[in-house]
Amino acid sequence: MIVSLYHRLLGIQLAIAWHFDQESTAPLKLEMETLLAQFCQRGEVGNWEPTWTADPLANGFLLLPVFLFFHEDPDYLGDRLSAFALPATQQDIIFDLAQLISGCLREKFTSDHWVDQVIQSTRFGPGFRDCLRQGQTWHGYQKAVQTLGEPEEMQGLLLICGAIAKGYCRWPEALALAQSSPAVVRLWVAILLGALRGDRHFPLLLSRDHNRREISTQVLEFWSRWSGLPLKNQLQLDQLPLIASQSVLQYRPQLQLISQCHSVK
Repeated sequence: MIVSLYHRLLGIQLAIAWHFDQESTAPLKLEMETLLAQFCQRGEVGNWEPTWTADPLANGFLLLPVFLFFHEDPDYLGDRLSAFALPATQQDIIFDLAQLISGCLREKFTSDHWVDQVIQSTRFGPGFRDCLRQGQTWHGYQKAVQTLGEPEEMQGLLLICGAIAKGYCRWPEALALAQSSPAVVRLWVAILLGALRGDRHFPLLLSRDHNRREISTQVLEFWSRWSGLPLKNQLQLDQLPLIASQSVLQYRPQLQLISQCHSVK
């Protein structure tokens, strides 16, 4: 299954729409969408300054458009994040979330090797490894996270990655496991699944109730700004097969940055 950057972005947006299905005017969602609109229109943060919360996972969600727009270079992404007036105690967790998104979009993290890649490539990898046991139930994993003695915010990050791992990186299983976790944990499970698997693996029950055309248009605007097109130009859905074709990439290899096509089972 070919999953382009476009489809991964669409998977993320559908995941957000599903999570906030009954709370379309939730302040957290509206503030994130304000920043997303800035990137769709101008490709920059502009004068956006949110109301930060006490929860780094929630603040990471507010900064999601920054994670997505600068995902290609994790070091530069870190520099951009340091420009925000984030509480010092939250910076590590937020950077970890940014690294997870960046890794998924660059296929450094994949559904086939999620556990090993998270353990090897993240700062919280050793704690994640210590919580996992062969044949362990989800309840057993939750207890292991609690007894690890990490701060609540880090426990949330471990629950996010654990639900994806224990759910085999699949939508129904991972989301079902996360149901007993805090709302922001469920939100991040859905977002990372969207980044890993794209919209094509999004359950039909979840996707058909949302305005896919409106979301697709927004993603195309964001994708167009990310690819460096002038404001008056937008990538179109019918260009996807052309952009991804090897005959085109042979003569214009820079377009690979736009398509970022990968095979995902």
